[in-house]
Amino acid sequence: TFIYYKVKGSVYAIHAANGDVLWSKYVGAGLDSNPVRLDDSPSSDVLVTEAQYGKLHRMAGENGASKWSLDFAEPILPPVVDKEDLVVATYSGKIFSLDAVSGQTKWVKQLPQSVNVSPCIASGKKQIYQPADHSNLYVLDRQNGSCSEVYYLGHRSNGLKVPLVLVQGLLFAVENISNDSARIRILEPSSEGTK
Repeated sequence: TFIYYKVKGSVYAIHAANGDVLWSKYVGAGLDSNPVRLDDSPSSDVLVTEAQYGKLHRMAGENGASKWSLDFAEPILPPVVDKEDLVVATYSGKIFSLDAVSGQTKWVKQLPQSVNVSPCIASGKKQIYQPADHSNLYVLDRQNGSCSEVYYLGHRSNGLKVPLVLVQGLLFAVENISNDSARIRILEPSSEGTK
């Protein structure tokens, strides 16, 4: 089994059985860019981001060889993967749906607001949930990017620090409201959007 982690601006692939470093890649220490496994297999490929430079790479788990690389031309948030679906958001509010195997773009959607957290997608669901920097939650169709709903979430600018989480069929949005407290909003997704 291979373990991937980021430390001091570099991503490392470690062999879990003996601790050997298999490969490393410098990605920069700027923005959050932790590696993302593509599946649960012991030698899974991994997505590596150079977030501040807007670059995303699919790398072979065993040797770090590049399978494909993309340049979004602006800073990106951490990617989200579900099987062969890959979703990447930029801070300016562009949402990209990509094929995780080939890296090919399926569709791109420009939201009317900026974003500061990654989207939420869940296995088997038809929607992508993308909170804007403030106020709104955009519900996008996973197949074509069309917006099926804009839900007024009411969060402050930069109040969401983590992506929404889908647990037991409910969608949780955690907003920081002060240094020592948070507001949790719980939504029930429907087939079209939220309730």
